[in-house]
Amino acid sequence: MQTNDITDLFILHRVTAPIEKDDDIQRLHFYTKFQPLLTAQQLKNDDFDKINPFHGYKILERFQRHLSIGSSFLAIHQDTLSNKVLHMNENMSETYYLLQDKQKYLFRVERKAVIVEEISNDLKKLQVQLDSVLKAMNKLNDDLPLHLKLEPFSFSNQCINEMGGSIISV
Repeated sequence: MQTNDITDLFILHRVTAPIEKDDDIQRLHFYTKFQPLLTAQQLKNDDFDKINPFHGYKILERFQRHLSIGSSFLAIHQDTLSNKVLHMNENMSETYYLLQDKQKYLFRVERKAVIVEEISNDLKKLQVQLDSVLKAMNKLNDDLPLHLKLEPFSFSNQCINEMGGSIISV
């Protein structure tokens, strides 16, 4: 998410004329006495009197204003960014703890699902054994004489409900 006021370039003062046409800078270029100052040559007192520092001072004042406005803008921008970082850090911490809680919950559910699957497998084994026992009992019943025969054995949901239980189908 970008906002135009923060991501756009911030122009402090538009240049209306090229630097070569700036009066203060042109006056500094015409001072022939600056060269000996820069090379640390000896100057006489009357040479210093000829140098007018006003135009250099005006340029330095403009630079100072420009740097002051720029530093104020950067301080505001830095404060905004640091607040956003702190807010995002808080959100990330909340999200991390929330995900950690969800992970613990899912781990508990997974353990219970394993137990349910084990019980389901045990019930399937019991069903297979019960079916084989019922087949064996029906075979024995068929081998009995007619006057000793019992009704055919069956184990249905109705029998289970009459006994007070329930079938879990998986």
